[in-house]
Amino acid sequence: MFAENASRGWVPHLLITQTWGCLVEPACFSRLRERYGVFVVNIAMDDRHQYWGTKVEGQWDGTYPLIPHIDLTLTAAQEAVSWYRKESGVALYFPEASDPEIFHPMPSLSKIHDISFVGGRYGIREKIVNALRRAGVRVSAYGSGWAGGRIATEDVPILFARSKIVLGVGTIGHCDDFYALKLRDFDAPMSGSCYLTSDNPDLRDLYNIGDEIAVYTDVSNCVEQVCRLLKDDVGRESIASAGRARALRDHTWDRRFSNLFAMLAVADGS
Repeated sequence: MFAENASRGWVPHLLITQTWGCLVEPACFSRLRERYGVFVVNIAMDDRHQYWGTKVEGQWDGTYPLIPHIDLTLTAAQEAVSWYRKESGVALYFPEASDPEIFHPMPSLSKIHDISFVGGRYGIREKIVNALRRAGVRVSAYGSGWAGGRIATEDVPILFARSKIVLGVGTIGHCDDFYALKLRDFDAPMSGSCYLTSDNPDLRDLYNIGDEIAVYTDVSNCVEQVCRLLKDDVGRESIASAGRARALRDHTWDRRFSNLFAMLAVADGS
């Protein structure tokens, strides 16, 4: 693609990727930089558990092997910034965000779901959904392993907007106390529905807990919070409205990238 565009006299100044060493040969970025002078940025959403990745034939295949071959990493794990710097890499903290043109309230549609969840069925996710159902809560769960099956990507914003509560699970894999930011941490509040998720410390820098989103500490506490929120229409909708306002103000992709491009322009002296 680069060679074809270059033959037509057009070469991009900036290449933004979201990849790992297991998906692309890291050295290809160095070749692009050397041949075309392109500035390479990689978005790393899973550094907390995929920085190293897996060792295959003596080589790591996470984001780590990309470091010598790219110019900047945008990482969603604050502590990972120092990891890159220790390897002479450049990184910025860059949490995920949402698109308000995709995720937004749909007032013409009634909220028919008490609580919804989108994601694979395993670990604490299954424990939470089962506990909610035993408590008499109607849970609409979609994803691999659930009776509802997978849901089309274009239907997720509708599901969120039609849910009184959107359930988040911030843990990684089968762990109960190892957290990472998720896209739904931004898409759910942006949808205008009340968002309830794991008490992930990362969220405290992004939302006012209890006012803009709700959190739970364990399975039993999640059930308690859901039952409380379903009974409190005013309180639940207050959280939903405040969460939407905060997401619109601080957590759009436009805002994230506008800030990034402004910083790059300053660094470039332009």
